[in-house]
Amino acid sequence: MRWLLPLLCTCFIIPSWSQDDNSLLWEISGNGLEQTSYLYGTMHVSKKIAFHLDDVFYDALDQSEVIALESDPATWLENDSETGTLSRAGKIGFNPKGFYTDAFAMRAPDKKDIANFIASEDGLVNSILYRTDQYAQDFEEDTYLDMFIYRAGSKFHKPILALEDLEESGTLVALASMNAMKKKPDAWLQERIQQGNLMSLMQDAYRERNIALLDSIDKAMYTDHYLENMLYIRNRNMVHKLDSAIRHQKVFAGIGAAHLPGEEGVLELLRSKGYQVKPLVSASSVKGQELKHKFVQTFREPQGHTQTTDDQFFSLDLPAPLYPVVEKSHTTYISPDLPNGAYLMVHRVPTYRFLNPEATLELHDLEDMLFENIPGTILEKTIIEKQGFKGLDLKNRLKNGDHQHYQIFQTPLEILVFKLAGDGDYSARFGPALFNSLRFNIPVEKQISLSSGFNSFQVNMPGLHRFTNRFRHGNRQVEGYDFANGNYYFLHKVTLNDFDYIESDAFELKQIQLRFYQAYGLEGESWVESPDNLVSSAEFNKNQGQRVYLKSFKQGNDYYLLGSLGKDEAAARQYLDSFRLSETYYPEEFEKIRDTAMLFTTVSPVTPKKFVEISGQGYTRKKQKDYMPYTKKTVYQYKNNEAITVLLNKSHEFMTIASIDSAWAGRKRRYAKKTFKVSETISRTHPEGHHELQMTLTDTASSRFILVKNVIKGSLLYELKAGGDSLRPLSPFVKEFFDNFRPMDTLVGRELTEDKTNDFFSALRANDSIVLDGYRYLLFTETHADSLMQLLSNFEFPEDKVHIRTHLLRQLGRMEHPEVESFLLRYYEESYTDAMAQSKILQAITQKNTQDAAKQLMRLLSKDLPLASNVYEINKIFEPFRDSLPMARELFPELLAYHPIEEYKEPVLALLSGLLSKDLIRPKHYKKYKTAMLNDARMQLKRQLALEAEPGQKQSRKQRQFRKLLHDYAVVLYPFRSDKNVSAFFEKLSWVEDARIQARIIALKAAANENIPNSIIAELAQDKNSRILLYEILDEVGQLSLIPGEYRKPEALAEASLFEDSTYHPDFDTVQYIDSRIIENDGNSYTAFYFKKKNKLDYYKDYKMHVVIYKACEMPCIDPVYRNDGLRIADIESDAEIMDRVTEAFLIRDRPRAVVFDPDAYQGYAQFGY
Repeated sequence: MRWLLPLLCTCFIIPSWSQDDNSLLWEISGNGLEQTSYLYGTMHVSKKIAFHLDDVFYDALDQSEVIALESDPATWLENDSETGTLSRAGKIGFNPKGFYTDAFAMRAPDKKDIANFIASEDGLVNSILYRTDQYAQDFEEDTYLDMFIYRAGSKFHKPILALEDLEESGTLVALASMNAMKKKPDAWLQERIQQGNLMSLMQDAYRERNIALLDSIDKAMYTDHYLENMLYIRNRNMVHKLDSAIRHQKVFAGIGAAHLPGEEGVLELLRSKGYQVKPLVSASSVKGQELKHKFVQTFREPQGHTQTTDDQFFSLDLPAPLYPVVEKSHTTYISPDLPNGAYLMVHRVPTYRFLNPEATLELHDLEDMLFENIPGTILEKTIIEKQGFKGLDLKNRLKNGDHQHYQIFQTPLEILVFKLAGDGDYSARFGPALFNSLRFNIPVEKQISLSSGFNSFQVNMPGLHRFTNRFRHGNRQVEGYDFANGNYYFLHKVTLNDFDYIESDAFELKQIQLRFYQAYGLEGESWVESPDNLVSSAEFNKNQGQRVYLKSFKQGNDYYLLGSLGKDEAAARQYLDSFRLSETYYPEEFEKIRDTAMLFTTVSPVTPKKFVEISGQGYTRKKQKDYMPYTKKTVYQYKNNEAITVLLNKSHEFMTIASIDSAWAGRKRRYAKKTFKVSETISRTHPEGHHELQMTLTDTASSRFILVKNVIKGSLLYELKAGGDSLRPLSPFVKEFFDNFRPMDTLVGRELTEDKTNDFFSALRANDSIVLDGYRYLLFTETHADSLMQLLSNFEFPEDKVHIRTHLLRQLGRMEHPEVESFLLRYYEESYTDAMAQSKILQAITQKNTQDAAKQLMRLLSKDLPLASNVYEINKIFEPFRDSLPMARELFPELLAYHPIEEYKEPVLALLSGLLSKDLIRPKHYKKYKTAMLNDARMQLKRQLALEAEPGQKQSRKQRQFRKLLHDYAVVLYPFRSDKNVSAFFEKLSWVEDARIQARIIALKAAANENIPNSIIAELAQDKNSRILLYEILDEVGQLSLIPGEYRKPEALAEASLFEDSTYHPDFDTVQYIDSRIIENDGNSYTAFYFKKKNKLDYYKDYKMHVVIYKACEMPCIDPVYRNDGLRIADIESDAEIMDRVTEAFLIRDRPRAVVFDPDAYQGYAQFGY
């Protein structure tokens, strides 16, 4: 980076610090305290650098009555399971692609999966308990210093005080990160960085306990915004809490060292409250090591309490709850014993053995995995049985001497892996009692009624069942096994919060079941449809008489798949019929909430986030100006997964709209474009001053709807979205949120309907940066014409604002104002040296696309001709006429006077060619320009032939330009082919190899009924690169019969279409026609043509299957309704299988949630919804 280079002529001033104050441990006294307290600056790592500790540190820690830390580690998992990453709040069901395949998949784990669970070391456990690096353990302590302090206190039952609120501190850290670093460090730090890396400098400062240097480094690197949020606000919060605690008890507080120094550091804040703080240092002797040994070796006897899971399948006596930290294709729980540095981890892995009998794992398979997957040395291995479930009991010792204790059980539904680990002999001492407390709970009733924790559904299940997630965010999966009849049952409840699309109910209910049947190679039968559910069955194992019975059901955003596998059909039907939907139960109170991050209030049981990031603003982006627009998005999601999205758009300060009604009209058009039917529209203005538009988006093929509310206040536009079902009442969660939604009283920005043009003019004259982007958001009307003309006449636009002048000219040109036309004419003449301004004026005129506009264009061109350096600007002048050729007729033949000018040649000639092709102009009207055009056509022909003569010449923009000019010249000169000079030109034009030119000549001759050699047509038709072009051009003139019959066949046209976006090279490309099929879809009949194609130059040398599909009623034609990009063919797949897959891709082309079924895809352990 540039700031790392030497800074010439700079005087480096490196701060000096008092060496007497170099300490991390400080004593707090005075201000009426009866006993002293202590403050220590920590590093949140396990590296030994953090453990340069004196005797006085251990003394202070030993003497203290209360331990204070930034946060209490004992609350981390509980807090995270409610609001953080473990809950996944606001993230469930927002991934629609592949929904039918991934969301309901049940892939059996293989040996490798189970081995990974046995061998796994959870990263979350390491981050909480140890923070060690397996590659650097010899250079680390057993834990990090904050946890060491926590354990030293908690082992001796000392109270733990959290100095910060976890959510608030997390919010402040996130805010700080949004604008953290200075553009470059201060000069003195740049010099020090050149002498050594920054990390070494900081570690040296910590090693030397030089907290003043740490403070200086922070101030030299970070912005004031970062320091305020990351340090200063948090410092004030921690001092407030610490001040209350030290008045009554002797406290040892450990906080990050960066919080201590500086004018706004914790030390200075304590002094400002009247306390005396002094550094404490001492020698490091045997005394300190003995105290450390006491802290480390002392064990706090675990006090076990019965802990269980959502489904209460098992229970144990543990010192802490079982926290579910993973809920994906498996469930993982952690129960930490923080004082002793130990934990129990439990994996529950569903085996789906009844659906995958060939993949069934037995106990001996698990036993075979142990040697490679149990770390360290296995000390004991015993086969055990508990309450009818067989398992393994293992004890092992790691290389560092720590003991671990495993128990692994297999049930008909799952494999359970229990792992107890801790420092030293913890598991050896406490493992036997813990595992003796393990109990499996199997209800004695044959059938029990199960429901989610929110009563959204009820279903009967056997006593042996698995339901790991009843109460938390996430999808629900229930399994059950009936020992009596051998039936296996399952239920999936999956939520999809897709507020951008509504799919057909019938398609979704069937697609869910089809994907299940495809996964197990089954054929669904006996389909019975109802308005909101679908029932079917399939033969599973004919020899054993087993069938699968499925029922798919949907309600709003919730989808259910129920299944039964077994021989007992009556039991299966009874199970499916037992399923009931219920009214959702909300245990929490619906309360008024204030979302300070999104600036609104409403009623909800969900607590708002304190921080919402501005969309697209990464951590390195600087804080933007207050007048700039931004977008924020948050999700309110209840634990039953129903969600409401809130999108906040803050407009630019200059954003102006004509009226609120015009804004609502724009929103309705926007939703209608997405194929929604907009209904139940309600708009109103509240007495508080904000405006609302609420509407329901529906689709005729679904009972599902999307409820949308738009709210405008000041420069803020809110968009709320939620889902519902027309067959049932609106959810209280959604209804209360929508009905009570109010923007806060704080007015952000200005009213969108307010005229801001005068402020814009003032800002422009004042050279305010707001105008650089703000000009685009203004609404100019005829009332601003005089002001615009005055500004354009009198204001000298600086170079960086010339684009603004261009915009203003364009806006002025669109106005119907009596003086605008004369002003633009005058301004045009005065802008002789400003081609861009002239071009914009002409573009504004031609946009009107009237006869008067055409005449005005010709008058201005006759006065002066803009020669813009960007040819695109010239083309844009004539663009409106290309879309309205009858109006373009008004420009000819006079416009041909400018044809010789290079910048005008292409657009003028293209207009003339188009007019002639549509019989809107006769050759006699432009005959006098024939010679000039012929002369230029000869030059273009020479350029084209020269380009083709260059070996290996690739198609370039220049080549395309020459070809287009020659094409147009051929069209406009062909009526004069009797002229010997023109005839000579066409004779030489036949030398051009370009197929487009050759095809155009053939079409011109065919239209004139002139003789065309069959060999020329056959050659173009045989060439896959020109076959479609020839067909298209001859079809225009009604001469398709000239093409040989074999190349007019649909399969021949389909083959050529494979190369419409590329070039066929016979030396490299191989194409094989495979077959054709008739496809019926959505009431239409299609014909599909299948090809295998490969290219020697491709990275993958395998064939790809291509399909080209036409509407049967439109064949033969050259415009397929569908053409894929090719699907690689694996060696083990037959052509028929791949044809089925590419056909399915066509059938689901308009189904954005569906993906082609791939039997070899990795399913079941996918990350759907997370």
